Amino acid sequence: MKKRYLLIMPLLSACSGTQTIFFQTSHSNADIYMNGKFVCTAPCETELKRSVQTKMITCKKDGLQGGVVQLEPYRVSQALIDSIAYRYPDTVFCQLSNPALEDAKKEKAFENLKEIIQLQNTHNINTKSDTNFNVNVNHK
Repeated sequence: MKKRYLLIMPLLSACSGTQTIFFQTSHSNADIYMNGKFVCTAPCETELKRSVQTKMITCKKDGLQGGVVQLEPYRVSQALIDSIAYRYPDTVFCQLSNPALEDAKKEKAFENLKEIIQLQNTHNINTKSDTNFNVNVNHK
């Protein structure tokens, strides 16, 4: 009888009600919020109680546009207690963006397009022919 309990104990400990979540962002030192409450400053990790509820992760940093990630639980076992039957992904990546940089990229693409149109007009390129004329603009 004791041997049966010894075999069950490791299974119960593996189905603990908490897990460690690691947060990484595209820019270091961004603040991480879970459902609106501050958690830590990335890169960082925190202990999270397992649940069947989706968590909203928000990352914020001054001068950057914040990102939002939904942390969805997934079922890992047929446990009797739902909270330990589910777990979250171990790592969460949150993307921040720089609106000024995005605007600069759009402006550069527009300038490139204007140059192509001027080149077409200068060399009288006929783009209404039966052949295809493709122009690729790469942003770097």
